[in-house]
Amino acid sequence: MRPLQVALSEKIPGSKYFTWGEALWLPSVEGYAAPDSAQQSNIIRLAKELDRVREHFGRPMNVHSWLRPERYNQLIGGAKASLHRVGLAVDFSLIGLASSEVQKVLSTNKNLWAYRGELGTVTWTHLDLGTGEWFYPRDLRQ
Repeated sequence: MRPLQVALSEKIPGSKYFTWGEALWLPSVEGYAAPDSAQQSNIIRLAKELDRVREHFGRPMNVHSWLRPERYNQLIGGAKASLHRVGLAVDFSLIGLASSEVQKVLSTNKNLWAYRGELGTVTWTHLDLGTGEWFYPRDLRQ
């Protein structure tokens, strides 16, 4: 699929808060991803779900990582089957709240977040639109 052109400062359709720039920023290479149409649709879907989380906590989200093209995901040591690769996962922090607090609220409130996330991360919260239970990060010593 061909990459789509989006305005980085433009809000993601259907989202009150998130911009294309937040979803496409690749911090380790200081550049932006170019989403194909499927990735763009996934980003829109996730942004709508994340709006509810942001509203619940009543504070801005600092997005660390959203869409990760395959090569970028490999560069940073991301999981091979990461949903970041298709735009269905995000890592973020909430200003003024510990990630453990955010994870506790989201992992125990299916009405707020009906999907899954990662437990035990120290400085960020990972959420994705995958199915199944919340999980702990892989042991990096293996």
